[in-house]
Amino acid sequence: PADGTVSVVREENGRVRVGVFMNVDDVHVNRVPAPGTVRSVDHRPGAHRPAFSKESDRNERIDVDVGEYEVSLIAGWFARRITPYVEAGDELERGDQLGHVAFGSRADVLLPEGVERADLLVSKGDTVRAGETVLVADGRI
Repeated sequence: PADGTVSVVREENGRVRVGVFMNVDDVHVNRVPAPGTVRSVDHRPGAHRPAFSKESDRNERIDVDVGEYEVSLIAGWFARRITPYVEAGDELERGDQLGHVAFGSRADVLLPEGVERADLLVSKGDTVRAGETVLVADGRI
């Protein structure tokens, strides 16, 4: 979903989350990781901790629910603006622009049910590219 470094790989409620930290010199336009229809776009106010830290889970964010998967755009310490480019009902294709987060921030993908850590093609510390890097072995995300 973003240019940057994989900073989070963890399980949440039986699903795998992959987070990409975008440093200030990375492109901050986020991309759609897989096709689908936007169910909802929700803003959640919060803190502005460094996006690479564990405390960033409580940061301001925009959650985009695409049904099978979700993408969260998370503001970092310096970022104060998240701009989604999609809304409920939009049809998305892989690589479409999803939104923009200003400066050091994070984009997470909550992968579909059934995807396990063993299915991942990326690991913490890997450099990834928005709309190009495939996250899951079956190639759908």
